[in-house]
Amino acid sequence: MPTHHRDDHELMRYLLRTADQLGVASYVTPYRELLERLIREGQYGANEEEDDRETFMEQAEMAQLLCDEIGLGVVSISAVLLEPPYIRGAITAQEVEALCPPGTLPLIERLAQTHELYHRYDLRQADQGEEFLLTIAEDIRVVLILLVECLNKLIYAKERMDESRRVLLAQVAQVLFVPTAHRLGLYKIKSQMEDLIFKYTDPKHYYEIKELMGQTIVARQAYMDAFVAPIQKRLEELPLRWPYTIKSRSKTFTSIMNKMRNKGVAFDEIHDLSAMRIIIDAPPEEEYEACWLVYSIVTDLYTPNTKRLRDWISQPKANGYESLQITVQGPEGKSVEIQIRTTRMDRIAESGMAAHWRYKGVSGEASLDSQLTSMRQVIEDLAGDKEKANAQLSLRVESRDIFVFTPTGQMIRLPKGATVLDFAFAIHSNVGLMAQSAQVNGKRAKLRDKLKNGDVVNITTAKNQRPSIDWLQSVTTRKAKNKIRQAIRDQQESGLQAGKELLERRFKNRHLVYQESIFTSLLRKMGYKGNMDFFIDLSEERVNVPNFLDQYAALSAEAEARAAESRRVASTPTAIKSPEASDGREIVVSTADFKGLEYTLANCCNPKMGDEIFAYPSKSGLKIHTRSCPNAIDILGRHGDRVLPARWRGMESSAVVATLYVTALHDAVTIGRVISTLHQADECSLINEEQQLDGGLWHGTFTFREGERQTLFALQAQLQSIKGVQQVRLQQ
Repeated sequence: MPTHHRDDHELMRYLLRTADQLGVASYVTPYRELLERLIREGQYGANEEEDDRETFMEQAEMAQLLCDEIGLGVVSISAVLLEPPYIRGAITAQEVEALCPPGTLPLIERLAQTHELYHRYDLRQADQGEEFLLTIAEDIRVVLILLVECLNKLIYAKERMDESRRVLLAQVAQVLFVPTAHRLGLYKIKSQMEDLIFKYTDPKHYYEIKELMGQTIVARQAYMDAFVAPIQKRLEELPLRWPYTIKSRSKTFTSIMNKMRNKGVAFDEIHDLSAMRIIIDAPPEEEYEACWLVYSIVTDLYTPNTKRLRDWISQPKANGYESLQITVQGPEGKSVEIQIRTTRMDRIAESGMAAHWRYKGVSGEASLDSQLTSMRQVIEDLAGDKEKANAQLSLRVESRDIFVFTPTGQMIRLPKGATVLDFAFAIHSNVGLMAQSAQVNGKRAKLRDKLKNGDVVNITTAKNQRPSIDWLQSVTTRKAKNKIRQAIRDQQESGLQAGKELLERRFKNRHLVYQESIFTSLLRKMGYKGNMDFFIDLSEERVNVPNFLDQYAALSAEAEARAAESRRVASTPTAIKSPEASDGREIVVSTADFKGLEYTLANCCNPKMGDEIFAYPSKSGLKIHTRSCPNAIDILGRHGDRVLPARWRGMESSAVVATLYVTALHDAVTIGRVISTLHQADECSLINEEQQLDGGLWHGTFTFREGERQTLFALQAQLQSIKGVQQVRLQQ
């Protein structure tokens, strides 16, 4: 071969056709010698079981397809030829960098990694196939190499594989590679793949159509010659000022089979088995005019079916496809499809060499679309600056997702940046909630570690594992965050109930009576803002229970001592007078401690003569409130031990005493409800109260100034309805 063949396409075609040398150009001689040595020494195949020369021939055939069908250059070809020995360790990274153009080594490594992930793919997850391929490859050239590799295997599958392997290969091609070839505008490769898939998966119908097409080939060719002749004549008479070519082709076996199935027709009922293509060699600025001029000539000769007109010139397809397509009625009433396009458009449609490489899939993947779109000009310019083209082709295909695997090979799709814990929740909610540790690619990993494409993740769970609020910082997916929050809420509710039950048992064991004011005061002293956190801590053994009960008992004793003192002096009523009263109104308060102390009527309820009242000591003196005061419930609930019975002087004659005797189980919740009910009885004036314990029972004695009988009876019934109350007796 002459040394002036420096064009990548011509050079690589020559190198791969001869297969025993890589050319005479001085810069490839060491490269050629390396390959020859590897093959001679039996070191070329990826492993010892492979036939080195056969493996090399397969790689060489694939590389030639990459040159001829795609137009890739020497970097991609080198990666294809050197990947098998590199995987085997027969050549080093240093040798690759020394012998090959810059960028070859990273491409080989990316190709090897993608091959490993590709072999894990599960056909049952076909709905994610093409995006899986584009995502794991990362480099657009890897996608193209895998496409051509699959096509090459399909071409030689009948010779090199048994039937089961051929069928499996065809299934993988159908799921992964046919949709990808279509998206990238590689229609020629797509059509070849589809017919080979048809051949291996449905051989009966494939060979039936092949035989029928063979039987009609002469008649079809004669018909197309007769159809083309008038068009050819008119174009010559015009004459058309641009060079042109007219081609006819048969439809693919796959498209014929699809039409027969979809329309329910027999082979002899399909009249458009052939199609015609008129290719005009017009410059870009005259393409529109040239195509529509030819269209007008064709439709003058044959009646068009305007419903079948497809104008992909005015508005090209997303993947760069441009053409005018029309179906006309030819001789004998048969339909013929005609495609009118320029040389540039034909190159796009046939091989994808000038395709947009656009990705127009589901919404939200604009970054991937943008990267593929940027390939258009690179491929169009392959005949020009090869070094620049190869550099731009190395652009990574960016995706917002990654694909990782379980140890059994199940593929899991996650957003980029997802962690090991996200993966666990993607497997199953229970796996996530009980995740304790993990291994990524056989090495220990933390639950918060980020994953990357192709990682194999193994999660270890533990039944006693529980999520914490910190886990929310270790996940990115919505599912994981929601499940963690829900689990924490469930834990809190469960802990709240468990804490209440635990406290109730401990109160009963210590013979303590639950009082809301004492309980709340102690929680504040311990630093709790509310009782929920306390009960949860209690259920999770974060509270020193004996110490808490000791403090509560001490506060209860202090409160009881104050109450006892109040009862002791209750028999020495003291009359006090409001400085504001000019009518001589006086109020009798049952205590000696405030003798001589003036009182004021509370502004919140403004007590009037005859109202049911009580006295509350404040910093500014005694405040007199009505029993129906809006603040009475809060005062009685929080400061009941400080509240003093009071009455209007002059009303003693009607102050008949009534007593309620209550017996209940020694239960903190029950006793709390009894006391709360009594203190909230607005129409009954509580004068005195006493409490005592007797084994497992609690006894309370409550003295009232009797009002309406029905009011006391209603209070008695209300107390009897409380769970845990055993007896309520009214004595008048």
